[in-house]
Amino acid sequence: MNPRFLIALSIASLLTLVRVFAQPVVVSEYYNDNPPQEWTEILVLEDNLDLRGWVVTDNNASQTARQGGVRFKSIPYWQHVRAGTIIGIWHRDYISNSPQDFDTSMADGRVMLAKNDTRFFDPYAAPDVQFPDAPMNLAQEGDIMEIFDAQGNHVHGLGHRATPGSYWLAMPEPKLNTASALNNGQSNRVFPGSVLSQYNGPHGAPLSEACAVNITRTLPNKSCSSSVSNWEFWHAARRPQWTFPRLQATVTSSNVQLAWNSALDPYPQDSTQGYLLVRDSAGQDFLPEQGRIYRDGERIGSTVVLAHLPSTATSYIDPVSLVCGVSYTYRLFAYRYGQDDEYGAYPPPQSTRGRQYNIASFAQVTALKQVEQGPALRTDGSPTTFCDGGSVVLSVPSIPPGYQAQWLRDGAAISGATSTTYRATTGGEYRLRLRRPDGCFVLSDSVIVTVHPSPTVTTFPPPAFSSAKIRRS
Repeated sequence: MNPRFLIALSIASLLTLVRVFAQPVVVSEYYNDNPPQEWTEILVLEDNLDLRGWVVTDNNASQTARQGGVRFKSIPYWQHVRAGTIIGIWHRDYISNSPQDFDTSMADGRVMLAKNDTRFFDPYAAPDVQFPDAPMNLAQEGDIMEIFDAQGNHVHGLGHRATPGSYWLAMPEPKLNTASALNNGQSNRVFPGSVLSQYNGPHGAPLSEACAVNITRTLPNKSCSSSVSNWEFWHAARRPQWTFPRLQATVTSSNVQLAWNSALDPYPQDSTQGYLLVRDSAGQDFLPEQGRIYRDGERIGSTVVLAHLPSTATSYIDPVSLVCGVSYTYRLFAYRYGQDDEYGAYPPPQSTRGRQYNIASFAQVTALKQVEQGPALRTDGSPTTFCDGGSVVLSVPSIPPGYQAQWLRDGAAISGATSTTYRATTGGEYRLRLRRPDGCFVLSDSVIVTVHPSPTVTTFPPPAFSSAKIRRS
């Protein structure tokens, strides 16, 4: 392998297929009260859905005749509705201007609109409606909220009545009918609703419930008897699909170059989807928190958020010079939707509001500047200990292409010593340092050279002698 590159590719999660919903839209829940307080909630399951001309309508108390409701206007607003969009509809007008009650932006995947808002809806009344105020005026005894596509085909229906009426019995599937009345202050909701098949069943099937507790307008449905919700089903609808994600890293001396295959985005023009790219150097298995909006440069433990990228991006250059021998893990998460208008940047994770990350199928790669074994120094056969004036030639047989040589003495570079050989005449510890194309340094083993000073000879003048007499005694 060319030592310039290290590519470590891994698939973060092995899934056979990311679920594709066959049902485009379902009625999820509706609430009965005086008409100005009533609402219906529908959940979009098909991505990039054109809802122009679709109809949401109710029925009469005996479930024998359609009454009316709204027809989605033929405007661009409804032309490219994204999967997981939650559409709440007040049965009359907005009850307040708060984001909870009045929300027209699809950027966060949730809208709360009003039947009488002619910017978005045209009135729809069935031919046999008896009273002008009948459309979307829920009856306690019985009713049906039903969806039709632009061609008039039944899409889904949710009703309530102790005994089903003739219209409900003849209504095509998928449909549900709760076997009870619906008093003021109660909602009828699909539950458990954890898989698509649970949005269809016979009259009285334990797949829907009506009660006055755990009412969750434009939030995942909860049971009448517990706080358990179907948030996982909603999340699966709201997150992007990314089948077999792949992320590749190429390490250079000055950066890490990343490339990946694209997550599915059938309508990138709306900038609803994107990627969150993070990097970690300490082995932290980071997963983004659902709904949370992260900032570029933000640190979560040892993980740093590098960038938010559009869904059309397939590459990124991280301008970091990796530390040799240290591995860096990159993770890339596809997401859909922006900050929630009601909850802000930190919605409760199981609310499925705001940005939804696909943490079941994401891309991951590990980049590493690998440390290799350095070369062994050779000598020319001369001793490495000698007196001044001596020398020893140090060398390596060869260096790999692209490597740059630099001789060191006691850790300091020797000026001009950049070949594969070096004649050492000064004592010290010698090494050859090789700089790889990726910027890492490889060191040879060391050779200690000892230089003794040459011996010196000191001459003294001969001693002076004088004549003397020796006295005998």
